[in-house]
Amino acid sequence: MKLRSIVVLLFSLAAPFAMAQRVASSGDAFEPLLPQPVLTDRNDEASNAMGDLLAISPHIPRGPLELLQDYRDQMTLISQRFSVELDAIAQAVRNGQLRPEDAEYLIQQGFQIAMMQYEVVRALHDSLASEVAKKSVPRPQTSSPSNSTVVVVDPPWACTSKQCF
Repeated sequence: MKLRSIVVLLFSLAAPFAMAQRVASSGDAFEPLLPQPVLTDRNDEASNAMGDLLAISPHIPRGPLELLQDYRDQMTLISQRFSVELDAIAQAVRNGQLRPEDAEYLIQQGFQIAMMQYEVVRALHDSLASEVAKKSVPRPQTSSPSNSTVVVVDPPWACTSKQCF
């Protein structure tokens, strides 16, 4: 309690002194204190880290159907990327920046890389698709054999002496 009262006393003594310093430095006019933003455009690590923490969105688990669509999108992206590479190589040959022999080598290498990437993603897609198909097929219900006989027996306490014996 004593420490708290000392801190309050120090702040109450320091506040008028700080206001007097502000008035004296700006001349006769009094300028009100404007709120300062907490995160400014400083380039220090603390403000960047705080901004990064605030920008993180929570990770929501994705289901198998979304993953299948992601695999399809990746396969499309692989083929589009290879198409762009082919266009760039053809343009370089037309501009004389690349010899046709070098272009053929680059096309073959790019094709092999694209095919390997495509095959890996397709295998992942097919594997997940087969698992989804297995889980979505309803399991047959086990039924009792058709030739089984059901026997109903009265409990012993339900019998009277004349009926049971």
